[in-house]
Amino acid sequence: MKDHDSTIREPNPDETTGLAKVNLIFGGFLLFLLLIVFGLVLFPALTREARATATPLPQFTPTSMIQLTPSPVSTVLITTTVDRAIRSGDALDFPEVAVFPAGASAVITGVNRSGTWLFIEYQGDRLLRGWILRDEVEINGDLAAIRVIDTGTP
Repeated sequence: MKDHDSTIREPNPDETTGLAKVNLIFGGFLLFLLLIVFGLVLFPALTREARATATPLPQFTPTSMIQLTPSPVSTVLITTTVDRAIRSGDALDFPEVAVFPAGASAVITGVNRSGTWLFIEYQGDRLLRGWILRDEVEINGDLAAIRVIDTGTP
C-alpha cells in the first residue's frame, strides 16, 4: 500500500476561475439591486423638484377655436319687376349704395330681426351687398333657412 502524501496541493486554475465568476456575478447582482434602491429613493425627489421649478405649458382652451357658421342649406332668391334701391342698412334713412335692376335676381344671405329687410348679394358689373326692403321684391324660396342678422335697428 502506498502512503498518502500529506502535502498541500495547489489549487487548479480552472476551479479558481469558476469561483471568481460566481463571485463576480453575485457581486454584480448586489450592485444592481443597490442602484435600483438608490434610484427609487433619489429620482422621485429630483422629479418633484423639477416639476416645482418647471415653467408651465400654455393650456389649450376651446374658446380660442374659430367658430364657423354653416352656409345656407338652400339658396333663396329675390326678383323684382321695377328698379329698387339697395341700401347700406336696414332702414330708409340709410344711403342707397346701388340700384337693383328690374328682372335681375339676387341671393338672400340674411334677414333683419323684424323680417322687414333682406340682406342680398347681387352680381352686376361687380358684386354688391346691401339691404333691400322685403315688401318691394318677390321671394323665391324659404326664408326660414336664412340667418337672422341683428343690426340693432328697431
